[in-house]
This record gives sequence, structure tokens and C-alpha cells, in this order.
Amino acid sequence: MLLIKNAVFICLLTSIWISPVYAGLFGPSNYEECVLENMKGIQSNTAAGAVMQACRKKFPVAPPPTSESASIYLFSMLNKSSTPELVAAITKLSITKTQVDHYGKDYGYGVKDSWFEYYQKVYITNRNDFPVSAISIGLVKAGKKCTADTNDYTEFYDCTGTASSMGSGSFNCPIPNVEKRNISYCITGIGVYLYPSGASKFAKDYSFPKPN
Repeated sequence: MLLIKNAVFICLLTSIWISPVYAGLFGPSNYEECVLENMKGIQSNTAAGAVMQACRKKFPVAPPPTSESASIYLFSMLNKSSTPELVAAITKLSITKTQVDHYGKDYGYGVKDSWFEYYQKVYITNRNDFPVSAISIGLVKAGKKCTADTNDYTEFYDCTGTASSMGSGSFNCPIPNVEKRNISYCITGIGVYLYPSGASKFAKDYSFPKPN
């Protein structure tokens, strides 16, 4: 009797291992169908366990979907890891217009919304083949030019906004008391909206520094 059970067990495993060749055509298309089809006539727990194990190997559990959130990755030409390609990408952002704007409303006579605040609005043309979701600016010291030396700047700010690839857009820069200041500034960094899984590939494709 033992020999017969072993013979059935061997045949059963053989049929399960052969069936993947015909999966989707003549055989089961998922784990449940595999178990139901190969459990016919099974009367021992050992053989049933072998069926389930073989079916699970044939139809493994799919990994849970990854839920990752995209965020803005900033690449600055002021970092030591900066590359010539990054500097070139930043120079492809041309400032076309600037103006002082504000959040909230000024009703006059000193009455303003509680969230009233001035900011610098910067309009740019983006000649890169990827969209830009943020820029970093540096306020330039008197007599200095746009360089990659942090000593040539007095303050730095990150500005939110968007500019389409090979297009234009605007960014809001939270510069304190900007309405009272006469300032000059340069774009020192570029921000791109990316998923974590694609950030390293983007940096590699464009020869940017490796994102943190």
C-alpha cells in the first residue's frame, strides 16, 4: 500500500511540474485553480501539502504594490558634488521678468488679511527637456556676478512654482521685506519633481549629482 501511495505522489508532482508549459492555455491560470485541479482524488495531508507547495511555486504571491510619494529634489551648483552638466542645465533657465507680489489682500488704511505677505515672483524660460518644479536663488553681493562660489552671495532661498520642459513658468520666492529692498540675485539650483525610485536614474541620465 505504501508503494502505491508513493507512486501516486510522484505522478502528482510530475503532472504539476509539467503543467507550467501549458499554463494559460490548457492548465490553471492562478493558484486557486491549480490547487482545485490537482487536489482531485487526494486523500492524505502530505500529498495535499505537496500540491499547495507546488502550486504556490508555480503561482507565487505577488508583492504588495509600493506606495511612494513624489517630492521635489533640489540640485545646487553650489555643492561640492556639482557637475558641469548641472551648471549647464541651470544656465538654461532664463529670467524674463520679476515683480513683487503678495499673498492675501490689502484693504487699505492698514487693514490686511492675516496671511498677507510679500514675495518675489520670478518668471523664467526653461530650455531644458524636463519640467522644473523649483529653483534656488542666491542674493548676490555688490560687485559680484553669478558664480558657483557661496562667498559671492548673502542669502539663499528656495522658490516654488513650475516651468514646463522647453517652455516657461513662474516661481514664488519668500524673500523677507522684499518690497523694501533693492536686490540682485542668480539662480543657483534647480528642483525636479520625482519619485524616489526614479530619482537616481534621472540624476544618472542627466549627469547630475546623486540625490540625497
